Amino acid sequence: MENHNMGNQEQELEVKKSLKQETKNTEDNSSEEQNQEEQNQSPKTPKEFKNLKEKLYDRIPISLKTLDIIIFALIALLVGIIIYFILRRYY
Repeated sequence: MENHNMGNQEQELEVKKSLKQETKNTEDNSSEEQNQEEQNQSPKTPKEFKNLKEKLYDRIPISLKTLDIIIFALIALLVGIIIYFILRRYY
C-alpha cells in the first residue's frame, strides 16, 4: 500500500512539474507575441507625445528668450505684490 501511495505522490509531482513547465511556456509565448505585435505597430509620431505646455508654446509665435523674460517679469511682479501687502499689513 505504501508503494502505491509513493507512486501516486511521484505522479502528482510529475504532473505539477509538467503543469508549471506548460504555464511557463505559455507565458513565454504570449510575451513573444506581444513583442511581435508591438514591433508590427507603426511608430508613433513625435506630435502624439506633446504635452499641454508644448502645444501652448507651439501656438504662441514668440521666441523662447522673450517668453523667459515675460515669465521672469510676472514672477518678479507677483513677489513684489506679496512683499508690498506684507509690509503694508505690519508697518
